[in-house]
Amino acid sequence: MPNKKPLSVLQDGQMLLYLDSPNATALRIEVARFAELVKSPGNIEYYRISPISLWSAASMNVPLPQITQVLLEYSDPEPPPAFMDSLKETYGRYGKLKLEKVGDRLELYSADKRLMESIANNTKISGFIERKDETGTLATLVVKEEHRGHIKQEIMARFQYPVVDLAGYATGEVLEERITLLERSRTYGEHFSLWPFQHDAAEVFYKSGNVGGGSGIVVVPCGAGKTIIGLKVMEYLQCHTLILVNDSVALEQWKAQLPDKTSISPDMIGEYSGRRKDVKPVTIATYDVVTHKKKGDYPHFKIFDANQWGLIIYDEVHLLPAPIVRKTAEIQATRRLGLTATLVREDGLEGDIFTLVGPKKFDIPWKLLEEQGYIAQVAFGEIRVPLDSEQRLRYDAAPKRDCFHLAAGNPRKKDVLSEILEYHQGDSILVIGYFLDQLEEISKHFQIPLLSGETTTSERIKWYKRFKSGEADVLALSNVGNFAVDLPNANVMVEVSGTFGSRQEEAQRAGRIFRPKKGDNKGQFYAVVSDGTVEVDFSRNRQRFLAEQGYSYSLGRSFAEVRPLMGLPEKATSRPLEERITYQFQNHLIMNLSWRHRHGPIRIYQFQSHNIINLQTFMKDKKEHLRHPTYQRKNRRKRHQSQKILRLLTDLGRRMRHGQTNRLRYF
Repeated sequence: MPNKKPLSVLQDGQMLLYLDSPNATALRIEVARFAELVKSPGNIEYYRISPISLWSAASMNVPLPQITQVLLEYSDPEPPPAFMDSLKETYGRYGKLKLEKVGDRLELYSADKRLMESIANNTKISGFIERKDETGTLATLVVKEEHRGHIKQEIMARFQYPVVDLAGYATGEVLEERITLLERSRTYGEHFSLWPFQHDAAEVFYKSGNVGGGSGIVVVPCGAGKTIIGLKVMEYLQCHTLILVNDSVALEQWKAQLPDKTSISPDMIGEYSGRRKDVKPVTIATYDVVTHKKKGDYPHFKIFDANQWGLIIYDEVHLLPAPIVRKTAEIQATRRLGLTATLVREDGLEGDIFTLVGPKKFDIPWKLLEEQGYIAQVAFGEIRVPLDSEQRLRYDAAPKRDCFHLAAGNPRKKDVLSEILEYHQGDSILVIGYFLDQLEEISKHFQIPLLSGETTTSERIKWYKRFKSGEADVLALSNVGNFAVDLPNANVMVEVSGTFGSRQEEAQRAGRIFRPKKGDNKGQFYAVVSDGTVEVDFSRNRQRFLAEQGYSYSLGRSFAEVRPLMGLPEKATSRPLEERITYQFQNHLIMNLSWRHRHGPIRIYQFQSHNIINLQTFMKDKKEHLRHPTYQRKNRRKRHQSQKILRLLTDLGRRMRHGQTNRLRYF
């Protein structure tokens, strides 16, 4: 039986919200303003009231009396008195230390002189300070401008006090051409508008342009349009903007979205990466290039630090505490927007993001967006595959450091993958893993393209385009698929190995299939692990974040066992082949056959009878073209290849004549 009141508050700061209680839906919005959602299994949501969540609430002007009123009015039993005292003390720390610009000086001040004395005497922090002043009741430290971010981070780490940064932000250079969001996509002509939660997220960050806004983090699920929120903030500010991304593929996606959905012209967009270095009013750069270190110096970072940016957007901001990325946060005089699907980090450095970028300004439960249709409904399954006797002996005898690799490379995983591929014919499938040797073996066995860090950016983008157009049904991805892969049609993911127990990686990978879909708006995620090995333990930890968001994994020891638990029918319904045998596909068939000659066979799915005549006519025309003397004379070097293609086309025709059209597996 649920409590008569919706909340229960525990001594350690945990809070339970019972969703089947009166007022629970409305209360959820209030609670999310000062507490962090930890997990949401079933009809109960678990929240944590932490120092970071309280200080984020204070930064958004949520008053302490409002927080205590919610807890006292809606909790049963009443919150423990000791907890309420601790909450008030923690909330009161916000605003004790303030950083302001006074003339040309950056000053840190507080009425608590004892606290300021402790800060000034700290060995590491003293290096960030020019001098100490005392004026009346205030103690003041003059901070070196270049250490604006460092001092906030060190005070948080060593004294557990947040620094309220009121020093303001450089307005940056104003854009020569006003940037506005369009009503229709330039590329596809489709109607385009912000979803309500996207507008709310941008507005909460902007905060009408006052100094209380302008720096912070927006957390929304993968596929929920983080990029669009960034574009709306750019429309608000109308200033030169630096966008920092994880890799070149993410760079290309931002580069495509900007002119597609805003009024900005392509010549105002610059790219700063390993292949090109253009700095323009709106510049997209990769973290690794900006922070490249050469002989103890950061030549590229100096270029960006010298520019008059009005806004910096950190895509995948959860990466910021990493040493290679942290350097970019030193540009503190500029408005900073962090975008991510999850702030979860296995090293526990989420607090660093608070100090380097700002407090969390917006967060929304994944399940809430799923209920409203903004992201796909995804079913999760875990298939535990036993090792064969030989593999088990090798695993048991192996040193601990090799066990994970041996478990991940279980050959029996290919049998499960084969069943999944067979069942999901006609779907758009991503196979993702951590170990490259395992993925190479899968790629060779199933004859599917493999995209890894060794694949050039242009090649990756080419295959992503083929996947989105339907030319390629299945792609194998290494860790390059963890971030910034825009494949909205992907509706099935098979994870064959992962980076140990990383919760953040599991959420990012699942995010590839959370993008809203046309039709039933559903997706399936399969984790294939080796039973009785360390993979099972790692898998449990990997699933924690998604479990906390209300998702559960159906567990079984075979695909046949897991399938019904995930709510899937006995036989999948394939997509209509009118979508697949298109003029565009026909035009690319010879190209694909040529690719097959160089790299191995490709797969053709589901030719229905009413499409066969059109395809046979097309094949006949192409064979006549290949046999024509003019083609033979002009393409002598390709003669051998053309003969191969002719044989492939002839074999395809033979299969059709014999009725082998339900599934032409390889050719």
